[in-house]
Amino acid sequence: MGWLIVPEEKSVFIYPSGQQPIFLDELDAVIPVPEFISNLTLTLRDIFSWLKVNLS
Repeated sequence: MGWLIVPEEKSVFIYPSGQQPIFLDELDAVIPVPEFISNLTLTLRDIFSWLKVNLS
């Protein structure tokens, strides 16, 4: 699984292994995570707050 984070657009492309890419651009969307950390819940808001991106 890979993530392509696009701070300027506040969006994330998720590339799950063997599946079609997923595009997320809603700040409260939950980002898929690898199975070995399935108990982790992250939203786009979490990611962009860590990156210090202006969420207005």
